[in-house]
Amino acid sequence: MNQFEPSSFQPEPPPAPVPQQPQGNQPPRLFAEPRKVPAGEGAAWIGDAWRIFKKRPGTWVLMVFIMLLIMFVGSFIPGVSMVINLLPIFFTGGFMLSCDALEEGGELEVGYLFSGFKYKFKELVILALLYVVAILFIVLIAGILLAAFVGFNFGSDFQAAVGGDASMSDVLMIVLLFLIMLLFIIPVLMTIVFSPALVVLHDVPPFEAMKMSFKGCLKNLGAFLVNGLAWAGIGLIFFGIFFAIIALSAGVSSMSSGDIGVGPAIAMFLLFVPIYFVLASLTNLSYYTCYRSIWTDPPLRRNGR
Repeated sequence: MNQFEPSSFQPEPPPAPVPQQPQGNQPPRLFAEPRKVPAGEGAAWIGDAWRIFKKRPGTWVLMVFIMLLIMFVGSFIPGVSMVINLLPIFFTGGFMLSCDALEEGGELEVGYLFSGFKYKFKELVILALLYVVAILFIVLIAGILLAAFVGFNFGSDFQAAVGGDASMSDVLMIVLLFLIMLLFIIPVLMTIVFSPALVVLHDVPPFEAMKMSFKGCLKNLGAFLVNGLAWAGIGLIFFGIFFAIIALSAGVSSMSSGDIGVGPAIAMFLLFVPIYFVLASLTNLSYYTCYRSIWTDPPLRRNGR
């Protein structure tokens, strides 16, 4: 039997409500090996996220707002700003617990956003530290390879390119730098996609969770590619509608001159902000939906199934 099945998330009696599943409702079983899903499943993850979002839209948006507000304020606090980029790992853990409780028939409360801090703090700290170490290691390796293959004069080439006095070789060197970094960063990101869910929902040790996450992503690259293309399409549609509405309200000539007026500017804000929070909510929820699609039996129910 897989040592990580079924979900063993059973918190001690907390001072505040904790995501709970109804009595008698069995938690999803974790596979020892990831399921390989069709490429088109990547688009379905967004649809599944939308279905979960519709159950409690106001609560999800409020949770995202609180998360972004904490990160924004924390970025201005000396000392805190250095670690603020690690908070999403903890918040993602909270979103995973929240999704699991709601999807399995429980309730959803705004306080569940902090459940990762409350009930899996030590494990998520270890996961965050492992992630930082991996990033630093990759940056070091990429720098060494860049120096070996390009040469140690890259710094002057980069300054020349930034200053606008760049030759084609300078530009190619910069492109090469980013390609090398991307080549190494993507595998690290693959180790973190499923890790928070595996840690908080199944008590998988952090390092093991990273290995399982990498394996799950590697086995389903097609689905993740389709998922990325679907998000890109959603973004293009959103910005296309956004600018079309603004153009109609402000006038094309006003937009080209940069003087769109106060009214259209307010309209832009009122249109952009709600949609942004909805898309940010769906992004967080899709981590859960892809985890359930690849790692659990049964996967998420769809259309009443």
